[in-house]
Amino acid sequence: MRLRVKDFNLGHTLECGQFFQFEPQPEKGYVVWSGDSIFWCRQIGDVLEFEGIPPEKVKWIFGLDVDYRGILNSICKDSKVERAIKALLGLRIMRQEFFECLVTYVCSANSNIPKITKNTRLLSKFFGKRVLFRGKPYYLFPKLGDISDYKKVVAAKTGFRARYILEINTALSTGFESRLRSMSYEAARRELMGLPGVGPKVADCVALFSLEKFEAFPVDVWIRRTMQGLYFKGHKTSDKELRQFASEYFGDYCGYANQFLFYAARKGIFRGFIG
Repeated sequence: MRLRVKDFNLGHTLECGQFFQFEPQPEKGYVVWSGDSIFWCRQIGDVLEFEGIPPEKVKWIFGLDVDYRGILNSICKDSKVERAIKALLGLRIMRQEFFECLVTYVCSANSNIPKITKNTRLLSKFFGKRVLFRGKPYYLFPKLGDISDYKKVVAAKTGFRARYILEINTALSTGFESRLRSMSYEAARRELMGLPGVGPKVADCVALFSLEKFEAFPVDVWIRRTMQGLYFKGHKTSDKELRQFASEYFGDYCGYANQFLFYAARKGIFRGFIG
């Protein structure tokens, strides 16, 4: 199937560090799996080709139904953000399944993208559903309640996070996600931080990537260094101050600004601006 897309870049969206369940393909496309969905997709110009998933689901996962230009206009406050947007135009915030996103970002504590990807794949292999797609086996991420064996969670190389993952799997109710969605961002953030292994950064990632709380502004080492370099003359600034500044400066879609700044920093777009 084909879908004409505007202001969308598949590569930037998948590879910017927000999502981990995808695999580049020899024909320059990707296999992507999220929740119960597994599909192939490839972008050629302004056409997105895909198979294994209906168009409505593709639009939902990749955030193709938001007022993208309106969001960009609202966060483009200076030449530094403008530079990032021009270089990374088409980067979208994806919609991730809540439990999958929560466990994935618990794995992200004091970690890196290759390690998080490994943890996620192993948890899926040990506890998830095996599916064949295009002649190759894949493992979907387990459902809430399915991560039930501590030794296997440890075998997924999760380290100190293993008991947090097991406790979250046991403690959460099926109505927890809908309750969070009905809350304000700050209230949902507080609820998330009450869960085992969920600190401020993890709570903000889950709020942004699975609950559509675009006011969330996750602060990790990349964002901390970037924000301090671009807006605080390199001075050490607390994460709380960075979040407050981002909220006031970028507004209701500061989460989108976060993703552009994060990926721009990782790609060296701000070289010379930050140390």
